[in-house]
Amino acid sequence: MSVKGLLNVARTFLFLALETFVRPRWAYYRTRAFYYRYYKNRFHKNRVAEYQSNIEAIDAAIALITNSTAEEVAEFGRSEILEKMRVHEEWVVAISDEDSDGDNEGPIEFFYGPSPQLMRAVHIVCRLLKPEVVIETGVAKGFTSAAMLDALERNGMGELYSIEMPSLYIGYTRQVGEKIPQSLRTRWHLELGPSAIVLPRLLKKLGSVDVFLYDSASSYDNQLGDLCTILASMRPGGVLISNLLITDAFIEATESFSCKWIAVEQTKPTPIGLIAKLD
Repeated sequence: MSVKGLLNVARTFLFLALETFVRPRWAYYRTRAFYYRYYKNRFHKNRVAEYQSNIEAIDAAIALITNSTAEEVAEFGRSEILEKMRVHEEWVVAISDEDSDGDNEGPIEFFYGPSPQLMRAVHIVCRLLKPEVVIETGVAKGFTSAAMLDALERNGMGELYSIEMPSLYIGYTRQVGEKIPQSLRTRWHLELGPSAIVLPRLLKKLGSVDVFLYDSASSYDNQLGDLCTILASMRPGGVLISNLLITDAFIEATESFSCKWIAVEQTKPTPIGLIAKLD
């Protein structure tokens, strides 16, 4: 490991130790996510080949999951916010809009933005379903948040509830959601903390959810827990979209409920999963 890498590891352990005293429950879930991501995930990858055998083109997958026509999907795919995306290699790095904040520096630059395929999927699904309640875990600079909020605004209904677990980098929290245009923020609600803590509390208040995006920790237990928690509260006909299909968590969640699912290739190495709750 390089000197820079060793310094980053040392800094992470230092900040994690400090967090243990200030917010012990946050530190517990963060440590658990690290443990799964860097060690335990490898024991939960027995069925990942099934994702590739259930791949569909993105527009066809959206039509199938939402029971929509190809024409409807194509219509809502013609969106200004999608056309304004600036893409670098495999991820979105900017949305051209004068009323969004922030620059291209700071700690969130250590973490890549969404793929253009994920942006397209969340926007079109929200336009088609006209949801009242949308929840996402994982915000970063807010590109997917902006895509969903734009859809809700065009629908004239719906609220987005975002959950973000801030990283240990100093200044991260200040950048969360900074790329969401000011004109779209009236429908946006942000809560910070581990989704295992925030999500059940939020669902207790909201009652049910229509659309959910999982784009947070790539750890098996966190993903499985969040997906099962959401599917238990999702109304029939609701849609769950999950990034990071690198373990069996997505498949196992679908088998615990009455669902249909499909996978979509993206420019990032792992596919996106879409689930429709049947009943």
